[in-house]
Amino acid sequence: MIRKTIALVILVSLVNLVFSGCTKTVTVSLYESGHLRHNAITGVVLKTGEREAFNERGGRFNPRSKVVSGLAPDGDSSGYKLGELSQVKTIARASGLALALDVPTRFFPGYYKNQKPGKITYVLTRDGLRHVFDSRGGSIDIATGALAGYDKFKTPVSVALEDVDLVGVKKPDKVASALLFVGIATAITGGIIALVLHDMEFNLFGDSSTH
Repeated sequence: MIRKTIALVILVSLVNLVFSGCTKTVTVSLYESGHLRHNAITGVVLKTGEREAFNERGGRFNPRSKVVSGLAPDGDSSGYKLGELSQVKTIARASGLALALDVPTRFFPGYYKNQKPGKITYVLTRDGLRHVFDSRGGSIDIATGALAGYDKFKTPVSVALEDVDLVGVKKPDKVASALLFVGIATAITGGIIALVLHDMEFNLFGDSSTH
């Protein structure tokens, strides 16, 4: 009976190690959520309001120097520091479809990284409202231009992308996951040691249940 119990503890610990993980919810802009996958830079908007377009080859961004550069349709080369710009005009991919997107420069470096998307658990609108999605999370609906999903009552929730301020995204918590790993490893080690001690006791004294 003891052997079965210890074996069960080890098995449960191994299952938790494989399938469980720790996450945390962070509040970020939709551009930084990973749900908008960067595809191309089509132009820029300067703080003066002037717009500059790049040719079909698109523009480039240097994360180190924070410079957006490219060729104009007439072939002239141009480069702009992010500090000179209010927006970077891009083509993004959301839900597998193309979407023209003007990314505010303060969010552009995070958007450009193409971070791994996490589940969107809630959305905050520009007027201060908070909409919480059910366990399936929210997703971008290109057809309606909205962030859509369902709340816990299975009622449809749809917020126009232009009204989205921030979103809550589930991301892996590396610190908590490491602590979980250590805890499970300790439980497994303890189970193995207990099993070994039990076997040693059995071999020394025999099966007490037969006496």
